[in-house]
Amino acid sequence: MATPAFHPRHVAVLALLAIAASPARAADVAVQAVDVVAVAASAEHQAAVGNKTVIGAAELTRYADTSLTDALRRVPGLTIESGGGGADAVIRLRGLGSGYTQVLLNGDPVPAGFNLASISPAAIERVEILRTPTADLGTQAIAGTINIILKRAVHSASRQFKASAGADGGRPVVSASVQASDKSDAFSWILALAANRDHARGSTTLALDGRDADGTRDLAWLTRQEGREFTMREDLTAEMTWNATHADAISLTTLLRHQHYRSDLDQRTDVALGAPPTYSSGALGYEQAQNFARAKLDWKHTLSDDASLEFDLSGEYASRHADAPFLGYDASGTLIDTQSVRGTLSDRPLVANARYSLAMGEAHNVQVGVGDIEARRHESRVQTEVVAPGRVPQDIDEAYLSVVRRRSAFAQDEWALDKHWSVYWGARWEGLSTDTSGKTITRVANHFDNVSPILQAAWKPWDAADDKLRVSLARTYKPPTTRELTPRRYVAINNGPTSPDTQGNPDLRPELAWGLDLSFDKSFLKNATLSVTAFAKHIDGVIINALSEQDGTWISRPVNAGVATVQGVEAELKLPLPELLPGSPDITLSADVARNWSRVRGVPGPDNTLARQTPFTATLGADWTAHGPWGAGATLAFTGASRSRVGAGEIDRRGNQRTLDVYALWHVDKSTSVRLSVSNALHPMDVSGTSVTDAGGTVDQRSSSPTTTVARLALEMTL
Repeated sequence: MATPAFHPRHVAVLALLAIAASPARAADVAVQAVDVVAVAASAEHQAAVGNKTVIGAAELTRYADTSLTDALRRVPGLTIESGGGGADAVIRLRGLGSGYTQVLLNGDPVPAGFNLASISPAAIERVEILRTPTADLGTQAIAGTINIILKRAVHSASRQFKASAGADGGRPVVSASVQASDKSDAFSWILALAANRDHARGSTTLALDGRDADGTRDLAWLTRQEGREFTMREDLTAEMTWNATHADAISLTTLLRHQHYRSDLDQRTDVALGAPPTYSSGALGYEQAQNFARAKLDWKHTLSDDASLEFDLSGEYASRHADAPFLGYDASGTLIDTQSVRGTLSDRPLVANARYSLAMGEAHNVQVGVGDIEARRHESRVQTEVVAPGRVPQDIDEAYLSVVRRRSAFAQDEWALDKHWSVYWGARWEGLSTDTSGKTITRVANHFDNVSPILQAAWKPWDAADDKLRVSLARTYKPPTTRELTPRRYVAINNGPTSPDTQGNPDLRPELAWGLDLSFDKSFLKNATLSVTAFAKHIDGVIINALSEQDGTWISRPVNAGVATVQGVEAELKLPLPELLPGSPDITLSADVARNWSRVRGVPGPDNTLARQTPFTATLGADWTAHGPWGAGATLAFTGASRSRVGAGEIDRRGNQRTLDVYALWHVDKSTSVRLSVSNALHPMDVSGTSVTDAGGTVDQRSSSPTTTVARLALEMTL
């Protein structure tokens, strides 16, 4: 394993010493800040012309989660698909899959290879969810945008410490975080450090059945996999703000992250019918070290009471070093393959943005801006094999360089015409260039241009109520990824129709979409709210994975497949129980439900939906705030089964999922709390499947994996 480029744990030690050396003040400020942030989040949602939701730090840390993706699982309208194997999880808005949801970090695109699961909720100030796009944040957002805002400098001193210990399926999980902030006349700062150690164990059963063209069963395999995982990660975030003059404010935001992941997977295949696989049993190891560093310098210059200029420059460095040894055995138990794969990756994006803001009255704001992002991504893969006599080793030495450049310009105008009407218009141009070259591939260069107009309006029908009707019409797009464009082949261990090799396609075009969104927010009783949203999207050039057989080898390759249509409806209710039943406990009930549909016209029906689209989700929640020292809550989430025909003869299936999370909170005193949480209390079976039918017959694979319950006991202190 290569030595990591830096170790954030060394910086963390210095940060802890600085925090310990500084005096603690205003112990009750953090408690007050929770209420202030919650009110601000609600006000920001109400004031927005588009459909925007803000999730504050208190909601993200309510269940003592140690990763951001775990905390987001309970957010209405979001579904999370675990990446597995150290890979990043996929965040889905409106049930749409990978790439349709734009993910930003402090307003900038998240770099390729950045693992959101590695960010601790303790390092985050808030998460903004925008189901309708805005010109300033970008339009690579067919499903919507998730903007993660890291901790920022505050206006008062605070010291906080949190630690938790628990078990994931009987394996230990521990975490700790510390946060400190302070302010002087012209300078303010905040430091937040989080560290996590997770162990996990899991098993998967794969049943493979095959039938020939006449329907006669000719294949029956049963594969059992046993896996063990260990993850260690540390995050350090810091922000410093300096009000240099009455007209100039300069801030520096940094994030350092280190993650070490290790897994071991043993598998064995028992053959009841048909020829055995190439490897009847095997042992696959995987070890990965990831490092990430980001620094962003922001300068805001106030030209007058109504106008300002803002410039920001940020640089990032991401690296990944991975080793994957493999031992493969034939049906007799003889070792026939000893394989070693070593991969490296480095990503170095540079980002520059400038914007001019003008307030043309109390409720009329205009912005124009330009941006430039250039990222250089180096990737290498070296594979060596020692094989049994009669077999040909596959020794591979590959190296790639991808240069991605994204230029943009935007203009937007937000105007509250009167007490009832607010309007927004915006337009954004983006030019995206990719250039990939390597040892074993022909150079691939592509350029895409896209212009996205956006129109939004909000109508408040009554003066005294917060009811609001919103409508949005926007052009968005989804460009193909560098991996999808690069004609490199990724080889499967046991190649077959349900586990094919994958290869990129340099002729891919971006997906272009028009979207119409309608939403209505209704306030009733005193603090109860109901929100209903409906949307429809028309997507041209939708990308699907086409499966084919070439000389006995199955290959999956992305292609543009024509037009797709997507529709959906969502509803969310929040209801304080005492307003409905006076005298009842101080419990806030919440519920949301979403139903999504799609159709890909280039794929024959039935079930010709977008791949892995989540058709139905529902969540029920309850949070009890006692007038004494106790509090508790629970969330029950349901994700409906899906069946997608992702190709002419290929069907992907996903089973139902039910998740129950509960927590209990004890305020020991004004500055100390103890929190007990249980996640995935129902621990259902994770079931999925794939079937492929062609002229030769049908092959069907069914996968089932038990999930585990995670229990944590956390201590939270304001020092």
